[in-house]
Amino acid sequence: MKSPANDMTEFEVLLRKQSDYRWAQYRHLVEFLKSTYSRQTNFFDIHATEHILRVLHNVDMLVPKDLKRKWTVDEIFLFLCSVWLHDIDILEDFDSSESYRHARVLHAERSYKYVISINEVIQLDEKEAKIIASIVMGQTLPDLCELPEKKSIGIGEVISIRPLAALLKLADALDTDYRRMPDIVKTLSGIPNSAEWSFRESIECLEIDSSVWDIIVYSTPKSFEMLEDVRRALSWVNETLDEIRSELRNLRLLYRRVDYVVDDTYLLELDKVTRAAKKQVREGARVIHQMDIGKLCPFTGAVCSKMEETDGSMVFIGMKFPRFSGHGERILLL
Repeated sequence: MKSPANDMTEFEVLLRKQSDYRWAQYRHLVEFLKSTYSRQTNFFDIHATEHILRVLHNVDMLVPKDLKRKWTVDEIFLFLCSVWLHDIDILEDFDSSESYRHARVLHAERSYKYVISINEVIQLDEKEAKIIASIVMGQTLPDLCELPEKKSIGIGEVISIRPLAALLKLADALDTDYRRMPDIVKTLSGIPNSAEWSFRESIECLEIDSSVWDIIVYSTPKSFEMLEDVRRALSWVNETLDEIRSELRNLRLLYRRVDYVVDDTYLLELDKVTRAAKKQVREGARVIHQMDIGKLCPFTGAVCSKMEETDGSMVFIGMKFPRFSGHGERILLL
């Protein structure tokens, strides 16, 4: 939960309390990135910062307070920096002929290189920059074993990289608002349907209960298509969770799966209206089908109600029968 007084996450509060030096470094990095993002309107709009803040909030919910207190100052600092830098590659120029799939594969590698290239600007030494870059690189790796297990930043201080990369990967996957896609990505070939990047209005909130290791998404879909969209999104998050489960255990995070609770009030009303409309169509068709057979006067066009009103020699019978070779009906005159 965010602190109501200063709108900081618990991790940020811990960092500020434990180290003035690391807190000053962190604030410098955050202000530098916010300023950089705001100037790059063609690459990163305000949604980039909003996405980062949502990921920070997700991380805060994922790690219980008692476990946060066991993190070292350096672990907190380097991980928070990783959250702010995990999408930094988008500041690079893309070749518009590049495919979306190719760009995604190179996403983490580009971020890794970018972090290394600006380490002095954001006041990080080379060892710290490489640790952050490695944590960031875990986003697109299906197997975190490709990352180094640990790295040292000084005498007696070792940072476990893979568990932190796993935590970042899960927190990022749990951001269900996809408005953050910058315009530059839309120029790439093979971009998925734009609907996949739109704001998921059907998702109300995310609840993480670390006491029972449950992650619940609350949803109010406005259509059955939206409900399927939620299911697909959370299926992907569960696949991500399965990939990184062993590394999360190293952080003592024992999450089982991501589930969802649907407020189906709107869907029930929609289904009721749909059923009523279909019933009306069926009943209309039944009335037409069950109309009484009448005797049609060829001169007046009137339907005769009594047999004796009509000269038998002047009567014909019209019967409808289906056209088996196509649509519609034909009239058989007898």
